[in-house]
Amino acid sequence: MKTLFLTILFFLSSLTLFGQGYSKATNGWIVSSKGDTTSIQSKWKSKNIVITEPLAGDDLFGNHWEWKRDFTIKRIHAVLVGTSVPSVTWTIRHGTDRNAAGAEVTGGGYVTTSTTTGTTYTAFNDATINSEEMLWFEITDQSGTVTELNITVYYYMGDIE
Repeated sequence: MKTLFLTILFFLSSLTLFGQGYSKATNGWIVSSKGDTTSIQSKWKSKNIVITEPLAGDDLFGNHWEWKRDFTIKRIHAVLVGTSVPSVTWTIRHGTDRNAAGAEVTGGGYVTTSTTTGTTYTAFNDATINSEEMLWFEITDQSGTVTELNITVYYYMGDIE
């Protein structure tokens, strides 16, 4: 039961409890007290992008992603929908000038081939994104029949613990 509770808390963006008041920041949680209400907010967030029919040369801007604070990417999960041995090589870049090369988060790109459980990536070249930077996705290679590439980026707001 404890494991299930912690798993649920990990995916919640905020939770309000009633009881004793205190203020503390620990293990990725910001706990603050206001009156009889204690608020717990996770510093962990996630964003998802689905790229339909990705092709080599695609350059996609994550303009629907907004942030007001610096953040650090901690994990990326990607999975394909496709047939005939699908494969997509892709990268994520960030920077203040969209026309420049930008800094590469992925360090040479990732090759995703899984159509079942997906692939989780945790090794990064430059995973710290400043609040004034933009984030974009580039497809550098594609083979087989790929209907979609689904990428979920898990990141940590603020200081790293």
